[in-house]
This record gives sequence, C-alpha cells and structure tokens, in this order.
Amino acid sequence: IIHFERQKLFYLKSDRKIHYQLKFTYVGFWGFGGIGYVPGAENSPEAIAGLARIFVWPPFAIFAAVAWLMWDFPIDREAQQALRREIELREGAPADG
Repeated sequence: IIHFERQKLFYLKSDRKIHYQLKFTYVGFWGFGGIGYVPGAENSPEAIAGLARIFVWPPFAIFAAVAWLMWDFPIDREAQQALRREIELREGAPADG
C-alpha cells in the first residue's frame, strides 16, 4: 500500500509539471505566432529578429535587475565569513575558513 501511495504521489506531481509545461508551451507558440514566426517554414528577417528578442531580452532584463539590486549589497566576503563563523559557533559546529 505504501508503494502504491508513493506512485500516486509521483504521478500527481509529474501530472502537474506536464500541465504547467503544456501551458507555457501554448503561450510560447502563441507568442511566436504573434511575431510572425512559423516553425519549419521560411521566415522573414523581422520574424527572426522578433524571435531573437523573445530569447534575448527577458533574460537580459532579469540579469540587469538582479545586478542593479546587488550592486550596493552591504555584505562583502569578509562580513559573510564573519557571520558564518558566528552562526557555526552558535550551533556548535566547527568554523573553518
């Protein structure tokens, strides 16, 4: 019975993942159609440029936002190591480094 429950839980988790993947795939293909990209066909330079924008600009924007947030992060390497030693001493673990 325990094995069956584990299989059922695995199936439910994998089913949810597949559902999300299908949803994102549908949205992605809808977006590709919006820029004029047709898979397997001869595409215009505008469609290829639009495809490049879809794959380049979102990761770039996320990277730039994270870099902006981290630019003045108040903890440098020495401060992080001091905090780590303090936590390890509090927990009784040996502090290395």
